[in-house]
Amino acid sequence: MNGNRQHTIYKYDSKENYFEKSGEFFCDELSYDTSKSILYFEYGGSWYTPNEKFTYKWLGNKIIPIKKVSLELKKYNYMSFKQWISYYENPTQDKNTLVLKYKKTYNEKNQKLYDLWKNFFDKK
Repeated sequence: MNGNRQHTIYKYDSKENYFEKSGEFFCDELSYDTSKSILYFEYGGSWYTPNEKFTYKWLGNKIIPIKKVSLELKKYNYMSFKQWISYYENPTQDKNTLVLKYKKTYNEKNQKLYDLWKNFFDKK
């Protein structure tokens, strides 16, 4: 088993005094920064699925993707371990839209790409 589990997010409506389900995520890790209304989502599935990290923003009653980084195999076989790294951003910041900014060969010796993956959730 890869360690993923279902995470459910609820919002509380103080006027109506009830909880409402807002979303579900199947992932490794899910954390929330209440001061910034930001969700941090990490998915690392099986060997043949991309590893992904997302940042979402809680906006009104919606969870909007802000940015994403993904590591995936170039060839899905046991012979090659070369990977792509893809970086996405949301140009609107208020709609469910992610746009690919670049897709490059990932190499841990490339410090900029290595830092992007390892430090994606660093709060600046």
